[in-house]
Amino acid sequence: MLNIAGGDLIVAPSVELWLAAVAADPEEASRRTDWWRNTNAVMRAVARRIDGHMITSPKRGGTWSVMADDAGVRRRTFAGRLAWAKERGYLLQITEGSTPRYRSGTFRGLLDDGLGNLAAEYLLTIPIDALRTLGLDDEQVEELIREPEPQPMIREPFPAMSQEEWKEAPWPVETLAAREICTPRVSAFSPRESKPLRARDARDTRPRWPSASPPTTKPERLWPNTVTPGKKSDRLEACERLRYEDQTLRGVSAKYLRSLLRPLFAAGATLADAKYVINHRPDGRPWPNTDPPRNLVGWVRHRVSTWFDKETGRLAAPLPSQVIARADRRRRAEQAARAEERARLEARRVDPPAELIGPLRARLQAIAAASRERRKASADQQVPARASRPGTDRLGRRWGSPGAGAGAAIGASGA
Repeated sequence: MLNIAGGDLIVAPSVELWLAAVAADPEEASRRTDWWRNTNAVMRAVARRIDGHMITSPKRGGTWSVMADDAGVRRRTFAGRLAWAKERGYLLQITEGSTPRYRSGTFRGLLDDGLGNLAAEYLLTIPIDALRTLGLDDEQVEELIREPEPQPMIREPFPAMSQEEWKEAPWPVETLAAREICTPRVSAFSPRESKPLRARDARDTRPRWPSASPPTTKPERLWPNTVTPGKKSDRLEACERLRYEDQTLRGVSAKYLRSLLRPLFAAGATLADAKYVINHRPDGRPWPNTDPPRNLVGWVRHRVSTWFDKETGRLAAPLPSQVIARADRRRRAEQAARAEERARLEARRVDPPAELIGPLRARLQAIAAASRERRKASADQQVPARASRPGTDRLGRRWGSPGAGAGAAIGASGA
């Protein structure tokens, strides 16, 4: 049986060898001294919280807060060193940490699943390439890769009873041989035998959401973009359309997405507002990072939470639909004010007296008749002949008049 945790990693046979492999990492030459000092402190704090299977135990203080305080670093520094160790192959995460508020199936902590706060658990591993950098030859490396075979248990035979001891035994009795196959065999942790590789699925009994699959067909009903979904069924239809149109959100189910967008819909957001909130900040600027998120649930929850004030729980900025509605109300109010002003002016309008309308009308008729007469006289005048273009006289002087040349040619032909 091979002691391979996954790929080219093996379970650390001892803490000393694991710490030596971390200290001999090839990145040591490119890192600063203080960085390696904090890294060694973090790795030693992790190594002090393991059990017999080289796995960090929460009962021994294997939590981030305890280990960070023991190492004398901040939580952010501790998280960065753990990420580096996982990337380099010195730690294999078996169980993810979670709290009832952010755990699936608890409705943001409203339901108690009885598990409390679960700390992340890590398995101490060593890359096979790192074993050769420690100065071990091929035989020693193969010895570490291959697990020792379990030795059979040898029991001494029970001494036979004498005739005197046999007579003193209570009757009736029957001595049966112990069946060793009924006794469970306790073996060490072997990540290769665990199915799947992460022991989290076998050890963690927390309720989980089913893995979401991308929608292959268009939903039967498309929820309108400008309508706020009120009921749970309406919000589910809105989330179905949101998953259909946004490929990034297909990593979670529609029910889970409805739970993440519940505070947004409760604040009166439409489907178009939900799309805008996910892709823009409250000040209107788009989010700079466009790469696929590693944690989709935390990604959506963070972008939605930035639109709410942490102290009051209200919206930190108006939604696009609210801005449009406010501008529409302002426009309608201005139109109503102009209509009232026009009605007020129409009510104050007074017709002029009749004795002034007669002379004014006659004067206007006389002006119109005089204008018609002038237009008619100008139309009857003849239009003057068009002036010759520049250059015509110059051509005549050079080549002669075309009429005179033609007459001379006709006279010569008659003679």
